Amino acid sequence: MCLAMPPFLAVGLDRFYELWINFAVLLLAVLALLTSRSIVFVDWQIIAFVLLGLILLTGLLGWFFLQKPLRIRNWIKRLASRWKNHDRLRNLDTHVSQLTESLQQVFTRQRQALGVALGLSLLAWAGMIAEFWLLLSFVDVPLDLTTFVFLFTVVRLAFLLPLPGGVGSVEAGLFWAFQALALPLPAAAGLIVLMRLRDVVILVAGAAILPGLQSPLPHSVATES
Repeated sequence: MCLAMPPFLAVGLDRFYELWINFAVLLLAVLALLTSRSIVFVDWQIIAFVLLGLILLTGLLGWFFLQKPLRIRNWIKRLASRWKNHDRLRNLDTHVSQLTESLQQVFTRQRQALGVALGLSLLAWAGMIAEFWLLLSFVDVPLDLTTFVFLFTVVRLAFLLPLPGGVGSVEAGLFWAFQALALPLPAAAGLIVLMRLRDVVILVAGAAILPGLQSPLPHSVATES
C-alpha cells in the first residue's frame, strides 16, 4: 500500500534531498580540484571544509528531526507559547508533531522510493554536467577536465547565493573564472547568453503547459457557483 504524503512534506523532502546532494556533488568537485596543481589561486581546502560542515549539519538536523521528535515538539511549543492566542500559531506544535510522524513513516515504509528519488536526483546531476559541457562546446572554449570541473564548480557555487536563479552571481562568477584562466571573455558572454536563453525557453514552455495541468472544478462545485 502506498503511503500518502502531504504536499508540503513532499516539497520539503525534495528540497532537503536537492540541498544535500548539491553539497555532496560540490564537495566531490572541490576535492578533485584540491588535487589539481593547475588551479592554485583558490583555497579549495577551506571550501571543502565548509561544504563538509554543511553536509554534516544537514544530516545531523535530519537525524535529530527523526530521532528526537519530542524534543523538537517541546521546543516549538515553548517558542510558540507567547503567541498561543494567534489563530495560526497556537496549534504549531500539533502541526510539527504531524510532520515528524509523517517523516518517520516515509523513512520506515518508503525506503525504496527514497532510493529511487536519490538515483533520479543523481541522474539529473549527470544531465546538468553533460548540458554544461555541451554549452561550453558551443562557445569553443578550450577544455580539459580540470578546467571544466573548475567552471562547473564556480557556477554551482554561484547558485548557492540567495539570489533568484543566480542572477548576477553566475555572471560575475563566470567572468571571474574566465579571466582567471585567461580564457576569452566573449566566450564567457556567449555562455551566459546560452544559459539564460535556456532558462527563458524552459520558463515559456512551463507557462504554456500550465493551463493544461490545472484540474477542472468538480461538476457540483461548478453548478453551485
